[in-house]
Amino acid sequence: NKETEMAFILLGQARKAEPSFVPAAVAFAKLAARRGDKAQALSALEAAWKAAPHPLLTETLRELSAEFT
Repeated sequence: NKETEMAFILLGQARKAEPSFVPAAVAFAKLAARRGDKAQALSALEAAWKAAPHPLLTETLRELSAEFT
């Protein structure tokens, strides 16, 4: 829907503006996964990890990995 697409765009902008902002990276990755874009979801988590390692990133990666298998 339009709201989800707008959220995806805005979260992408937030990630680019502040790569270390973990909540934006996690939300973006979850939306990318919901859209079926595994590569984009993983890329978002990896980029955030490089900027600011955080346990929530690991937890989200595990969660999404289970969905993709």
